[in-house]
Amino acid sequence: MRSQASVSIELLTAALVLVVSSHASAATPSPEHPRYVPIVQREGDVIRQPTWGVELTIPKFTLWKENPMQGRPNYVLAAQSQRTCALNLSMFVENDKDGVTPEECRRGYAGNPEKLLAHKDVTLIDAPSGPLTYSRFDQQVAPGESRLTMNQLYGYWTRGNLCFEVHISSLGCDSGTFTAEAQPIIASVKIGSDTGATLETVALALGGGPDPLGWKSHALVAGVMLHVANPTRPAEARRFYEAALRLGGETIPPLDIYDIEAGIAIAWLQKDRGVEAIPHLERAISAIRSIPGTSGDSDATNPQNLLDEALYNLVCARSLAGDTEAACAGARELLTPLDAGHRRAKLKDLKKDKQTRAMIRSDCYDHLLTELGLD
Repeated sequence: MRSQASVSIELLTAALVLVVSSHASAATPSPEHPRYVPIVQREGDVIRQPTWGVELTIPKFTLWKENPMQGRPNYVLAAQSQRTCALNLSMFVENDKDGVTPEECRRGYAGNPEKLLAHKDVTLIDAPSGPLTYSRFDQQVAPGESRLTMNQLYGYWTRGNLCFEVHISSLGCDSGTFTAEAQPIIASVKIGSDTGATLETVALALGGGPDPLGWKSHALVAGVMLHVANPTRPAEARRFYEAALRLGGETIPPLDIYDIEAGIAIAWLQKDRGVEAIPHLERAISAIRSIPGTSGDSDATNPQNLLDEALYNLVCARSLAGDTEAACAGARELLTPLDAGHRRAKLKDLKKDKQTRAMIRSDCYDHLLTELGLD
C-alpha cells in the first residue's frame, strides 16, 4: 500500500493543531476563509443555532456574548434570562459513540445522578431518564451562616455520535421557582437533523479554515486523521471522507474526488481489507484519468504520479482480495510504461509489500516477469 500525498502537508499540520486539541487557540484567518463565528438567530423568545441545528425557547433572554467558553469548538450558545430568577444558560456538544443515548451522555458528564449524590453539599431534586433526560439539583456554594445555594439543571439530548448538554443555573433563587422557570426551557429544546457540523470541522473553521458544514472541511479533517493526527483511526477518517462525498456531490472537482476516494481506500487497506478498497480505487483512477497532465513532473498533484499511486494500491487491494489474475493485470498496467530503472524500483517495492504476497506467489506473476524482461 502506498499512501496518497496530494493534500498539502502544511495544511494538514496546521489543521492537526486544531483537530486534536479541544482547546486549540485560533490561528490567523486567511482571506479565503474569514474567521468562523457561531451564528445565533432569534425570533421573539426562540433562539436558534444553525451550525448545530439547535432550537430552544427562553423567555426574556439576552445572548450571553461574553461567555468565556465561546471560543471552544464544542460551544453551541449561551444566554441569560431575567425573570423572578436570574438564569444563566449554556449549551455544549461532545463526541461520543454512534447511537449514544441521552442517559449514557448524562452518565458521562456533570449531571450523573450517582456522582451528584456522592456530594454532601448537593441536594438531588429530580433525575428522570426518558424522552426528556435531565438532573435537577441544588448545591450549597457558601459555607457557614450565609448558606448560599446554586440552583442547577442539566439536560441531555443526542444525535448520531453527538451528546448535547444544556446547563441552566441561578444563584440563591427559591428552589421551586427556579424549577418552574428553568424546566420549560429544557422541555423546549429541539435537536434538528444532522447539519454536517462536527467538533473537528468547527475547530478547523475557528482557525480560519473552510466552512464547518462543507465538504472541504470534512475532507481535510479526514486527511489529518488518516495521515498525520492518528493513523490508527482509519474508520473515523472514512466517516469524514464519506461525509465529504455526501455533502459535496457533483460539485467536487476530479482532483479532490481522487483524494477522497483514494483516502477511503487507504483507510480500508490499513486494515488489509482489499475487497472494500477496490471500488474506491477504481473511482479514484477514473477521476484522475479525467484530468489532463504530463508524466515526469515531480509535483505531488501531477495526474500521472497520482495514477501510478492508485494503480499500485489497486494491485495491493486485488492481491489481498485473492484475485491474483487481476492483481497481475494491474501490475502490468503499472510497470509497462516505466523505463527499465523505474520498472525495477517499482517491482522491488511490490515484492517487499506484505499486501502483495498472494500475487507474488502466483503463476501469473512469473509470467509477468518474463513478459517484462524482469525474470
